[in-house]
Amino acid sequence: MLFECLKKWEMLHTTEKAAGIQLVLHTSCVNYTCEDLKRTAELGYEWVAPDDVCRELRLLRSSRIYRNQAKMLLDRINRYNSKYRPWNMTQLYKKTTGSAASGLYPGTVIYAFGDLNFSDEFLECVSKEVNGYVVIPSINWSCVAGQASIIKLEVAREYSVRQSITLSKSRARPRLLEMERLSVNDSSLYISGRNMKMTGKGGSNANIYTSPELPEKMIKGFKGFSLIGTQKAKVKILREFGKRVPFLRTAFPIDLIYDESGNIAAFTMKEIGGKLLREFILNGWEEHDLEKILKRLMLLIIELHCMHVLVNDLSFNNVLIDSDDRVGLVDCDSFQVLNYPGGGMTPLYQHPEIKETDYDMLLRQPRHEAFAFAVLLYQMIFYAEPLSQQQAPEDERNLNWSNSEFPFDTFTFSPNTNTETRKNWLDMDVRIRSAFSDEFHFRREVTLGEWLGILGIVP
Repeated sequence: MLFECLKKWEMLHTTEKAAGIQLVLHTSCVNYTCEDLKRTAELGYEWVAPDDVCRELRLLRSSRIYRNQAKMLLDRINRYNSKYRPWNMTQLYKKTTGSAASGLYPGTVIYAFGDLNFSDEFLECVSKEVNGYVVIPSINWSCVAGQASIIKLEVAREYSVRQSITLSKSRARPRLLEMERLSVNDSSLYISGRNMKMTGKGGSNANIYTSPELPEKMIKGFKGFSLIGTQKAKVKILREFGKRVPFLRTAFPIDLIYDESGNIAAFTMKEIGGKLLREFILNGWEEHDLEKILKRLMLLIIELHCMHVLVNDLSFNNVLIDSDDRVGLVDCDSFQVLNYPGGGMTPLYQHPEIKETDYDMLLRQPRHEAFAFAVLLYQMIFYAEPLSQQQAPEDERNLNWSNSEFPFDTFTFSPNTNTETRKNWLDMDVRIRSAFSDEFHFRREVTLGEWLGILGIVP
């Protein structure tokens, strides 16, 4: 697909080819097949990539899904990248003064993506100073079946390819434990809600159960409602995604459990062992390797991003860590997948661009998830929430990023913060302080690949 797209473009742009072409590749290009990438390499372009993309690709070399493509991309990128000064992808964005990476390469520049979330973000955020072309994957999200497009940036800028599918409202029903007849996977297998046992786990919208009729599986049952319409379609798609990657520590739906109206009342999932991340934020990381945990968490998030999935509600309530420092994600039905929005979010991790009224209608961008990761990372390092440190005892507001400001900057801090908190902040590496400050004061976005370098996880 990538080769065919570029080959057709070449036929109409022979002069630009003669002047030299730099193909700037994004991490999501791992979605193209190895054969497609091999044929693309035969076109003779320089393959280059921002530093943050290279770090994400180096991390993906340990991925069971993308290791071969990541290695192939890096092998060719490494031939050319050393000729150019270091930069990160978001330096092309409007928020970065002067767009530090613009004019980096001579000749014609083509920016290639293998995911519509990232290409849409790029088109919305890229500075007007940046010129060239952009490769946009097929509208069906596939990098194998479909047709990619290559468009001049001045034409495509602020253009959106993704078409959001509004999520249906749920339908009320009796309590799951009171329902006598539930069907499994549209089949002749029926189970009874009366045989289910509550585990004491769950959240605001669902409880977790077990049942002797479905041994060795956990059951996520929705509280007094079933999923209909597009919500139902989304959960079916998530189940198909889960089938492709059963080895990932993610609680994708496995069996769908229907009520008598044929709506989804619950689903089974594998048990993800471990403790919630919030317990470690309260109790510390003794006997655990924080760097290993962060590396595994970031790998899992980047793999999902390449699968066209955003975790959406990335919070300390949805990340599990076991005694071997393995990381898992739960609440997977709240993921954003393809054109289906994610739904509700935990306010502390919600970028101020996202409004509650848009939860079920609008698609998020990867930079919104990078913001949520930064909040989570801050909690993991400082054992505190980034906003609450300036709140006076008599202030009873529920602080969020729309009604409050981050009390620190790289070298300064609010007078409302306490002495110990200030010391902890100033003792931290200046690059970490700068990244948190830029992210939380909304001066620029910090990608996961950039964090990998700042934290020293992937050099």
